[in-house]
Amino acid sequence: MDKKLNAEKARQEDSALNKALLWVAGAIILEIMLVLIDRYYINFYTDEQSIAIALGIGTAVRACCVLFLVVCIAGAVWTWMWTKRERSRLLPWGVTLAGGALFLFCALIWRFNDDGVALLYVLIPAAAVLALVYYLYQRECFFAVALTGLGLLGMWLVRKGSYGPYATLIDVYLAVMAVVSVALMVALWRLQKGQGTVPWKGGTLRVLHKKTNYPLLYVTCVMMLAVFLAGLFLAPAMTYYLIFALIAWAFILVVYYTVQLL
Repeated sequence: MDKKLNAEKARQEDSALNKALLWVAGAIILEIMLVLIDRYYINFYTDEQSIAIALGIGTAVRACCVLFLVVCIAGAVWTWMWTKRERSRLLPWGVTLAGGALFLFCALIWRFNDDGVALLYVLIPAAAVLALVYYLYQRECFFAVALTGLGLLGMWLVRKGSYGPYATLIDVYLAVMAVVSVALMVALWRLQKGQGTVPWKGGTLRVLHKKTNYPLLYVTCVMMLAVFLAGLFLAPAMTYYLIFALIAWAFILVVYYTVQLL
């Protein structure tokens, strides 16, 4: 019996690792594409051949933006149809996620050009790291690290664009995330009362483990609320120190949950 349990556990761990590696491979491919786009579309030379290549890439980016939006919508419909039939949603969900990610990739380049490329240089490796955390660590670790990552993104945006043309969009992001931080605290309180479960289709759905460290998650939410409010009301220069503080907090979270896995 123990051998079967150990074999099943090893199989699940290998499956999780393979999925995480797929995310890393996808991130590497997107980063290579981003470098090429940066070189031949954003910072192209002014000779005739370079201009023609840049125009061709721009047309391809716009076409792919529409294409991947259609793929994302079709994948969402596919997922809904298979849910109604109680079939596995892994494949349609993967199509939806891939379509949405590639649509975001193309849309940021199309809409924001060099600023979009600069943002993608941050978002792509961040998404790969979050995928590793999701598949290899506890769910509460992913929750805490993802929220910390959103805080880091907010501070990076304030640092880079608080006085630029996108200052209003950045303020909206910070305000929305401050509200989300409060909403997450309320959701955590309800999950704690239900011992990590929520009512679902006449039964219960487990969201977090019974032994979840809720105080650590509450502290993360409070910290992120403070960070988002600081981004709204404090001088942008202060975000420089907040970025390092958030990196340190993310490191503490990963170390803590790594010890819990041992």
